[in-house]
Formats: sequence, C-alpha cells, structure tokens
Amino acid sequence: MARQSNNFAISDLGSMYFGGYQEEEESQNLMGYIYTDRPVYRPTHKVSFKGILRETDEGGAYKPVSGNTVNVTVEDPNGANIYTQELPLSPRGTFKGELEIAESAPLGSYRIVAETAEGGQPARALKSLNTRNRNTR
Repeated sequence: MARQSNNFAISDLGSMYFGGYQEEEESQNLMGYIYTDRPVYRPTHKVSFKGILRETDEGGAYKPVSGNTVNVTVEDPNGANIYTQELPLSPRGTFKGELEIAESAPLGSYRIVAETAEGGQPARALKSLNTRNRNTR
C-alpha cells in the first residue's frame, strides 16, 4: 500500500505474474496476465480490464493462442459471479472488457478470471481488484 496525503493505492503483486490458480498443475502450457486501469475502486465506478493469453511450447517460448474467444467472469468478495462474458481474442491473444461496480456491491477483493479450454484442458488467468468506501484509508 502506498500513501500520499489523502491518496492511497493498493496493489496485489501475486496476481501480476503469468499463471493461474495455485491448485493448477505447473505443466499447463497456457499462460495469462490480466490488468485493470487502477488497483482500487468504489461502488458505481467502471472497471476496465485487459488481458493477454499465450501458449508455451516445449522449449518455453511464447506463441499466440489458437482459440478465438475467452470466457471472463468477475467474482465478488462472497464468491458470487457478477459478470460473465465470452470475449473475442485478438490474433495476438489479447482481450478487453469493462463492467460497473454496483452501488450496493460488497466491499473487498474481487477476482477477474479468464478461462479457455485449449486442447480440452481449462486454463485460467487471475487478477484481484479491491473496492473501498470513501472513508477507508
């Protein structure tokens, strides 16, 4: 967390790296990264996100994903899905989307999950974002 005067920012470094859930096997050949336009949101704010998916070959080199779409869900702090979309993948494996955090949305950490079934095996990329009320420091 960083503070300057009345401003602050929180970053979840664990979700910044290519990969998915910790329970997944390391042998997975599909990697991903999702990022948002800022780390902290308030209810009624619009969240813009982008992501990139890459396959790796036996030598570890990255190459574009062969699929055309990615399924993206956003889970609130209670684990409920608040957003589900099938988004197009560019030829380079990128995707983007946006959603608005509802005024009555619970505060806390949300998860953006991007999934594709490459070769019949589901693969995931994960990003956390946080919501805070105006009085939280």
